[in-house]
Amino acid sequence: MVDGFLQENGVISRNMGDAIAFCPPLIITEAQIDALVDAFERSLDAALPQVLR
Repeated sequence: MVDGFLQENGVISRNMGDAIAFCPPLIITEAQIDALVDAFERSLDAALPQVLR
């Protein structure tokens, strides 16, 4: 469920049971990490209404 929202926000990830693994580039800046975390937060916020049904 969250994986779809992550893709919409430009984040590549994979499901590992009850965990989510991010697939960032090998070389990444602090600003890009901040953008990744922001996109993850937006994705969780978008998925929350579906979880609360």
